[in-house]
Amino acid sequence: MDQLTLTFFGVMLGALGMTAYNFIWKIMENPELAFDKKYLLSMLLSILLTIITSPLLFLTVQIPTTTEGTTFLLLTSFAIGFTANSIANRPVSFFANKIAEAKPDEPK
Repeated sequence: MDQLTLTFFGVMLGALGMTAYNFIWKIMENPELAFDKKYLLSMLLSILLTIITSPLLFLTVQIPTTTEGTTFLLLTSFAIGFTANSIANRPVSFFANKIAEAKPDEPK
């Protein structure tokens, strides 16, 4: 598999993993909670930002095409996607709550 494709795959898995991780904890706190669009928005935002910045890192570093290099690339890109989603969650949640407060007629 191409290294760039593997990087994008790892980033998407990391972002999806963080979204699922956060949602599972929220479901455990409130079982009646529905999936909110802001979870999807933060995931897509983090994937977009990571896909834009990942080639800058991985195209400048020589990664061997061995099993160890492929494993390193997949785990690193997974961690980057997971972390980027974690960082994107806070501002997206903040602004989504501000928008919801500005519209008092609609339920949250």
